[in-house]
Amino acid sequence: MTDIIPIWADHSTRRSLLTYWSEKDTKPHGPQSIISLTKKAGLKQCFGISNNFHTFIEAWKGLKDAGIQFCFGLELIMVQDAKIHTEETLRQEHKILIFAKNAQAYKDLIKIYSACHSDKDNRYYVQRFDYKRLNALWTDNLMLVMPFFDGFLHKNTLVYGANIIPDMPVKPVIFREVDSGLPFAKLIDAAIDKFNVNKDHDEVQTKTIYYEKQADFEAYTVLRSIQNRGSFDSPKVDFLCSPRFCFEEWERLSK
Repeated sequence: MTDIIPIWADHSTRRSLLTYWSEKDTKPHGPQSIISLTKKAGLKQCFGISNNFHTFIEAWKGLKDAGIQFCFGLELIMVQDAKIHTEETLRQEHKILIFAKNAQAYKDLIKIYSACHSDKDNRYYVQRFDYKRLNALWTDNLMLVMPFFDGFLHKNTLVYGANIIPDMPVKPVIFREVDSGLPFAKLIDAAIDKFNVNKDHDEVQTKTIYYEKQADFEAYTVLRSIQNRGSFDSPKVDFLCSPRFCFEEWERLSK
């Protein structure tokens, strides 16, 4: 299995132990740098996802200096209508990724991010967006991606009463997570197979990376527990039960 794309998340997402620090700023036994790990893997592209732009400039500059192309994907939480605040809409929440195809796409992504996060009426526990406004802002500079976890197929499969029918501006590329170690992943795989039975959508095999090694999972669990006011035994994070979301696992699969 050699064509598995690593999908990196950094610490600004609150779901990762990784940074975009330069190699000189990375200390032994401290947070590891996505830039260093990407160089170690000999990759010429870095597919990074985030729900914000906090580390974008740092990532872009650091990767450029390292001779690596930065492929940025913005994560959004979608519902049918973000201004409707009901318990039913919580079941319909799902994520999409929007990747930039070129330099102009950065400006397009900023407009979408601003439209989502500058409107206080979009917030119901978390900031959300909807397809009516996404369609109005969509351009050909962007690529739409359905993530494996928390996409609409995942939610329709595993959340009772989700019934999500997204009105997407274009056909999404489908990310298919490889070897997650999660027991319900086969159900999502089956849902993707059924949805894409005619192969109308491009599929990409991916490995999501939140930390460097499986041995880091304990520290990762502690971090997520603190963020959710839980404990090590009860971190209060759904599906936090696999240590395979790491660079070490991607290396093993890619050999």
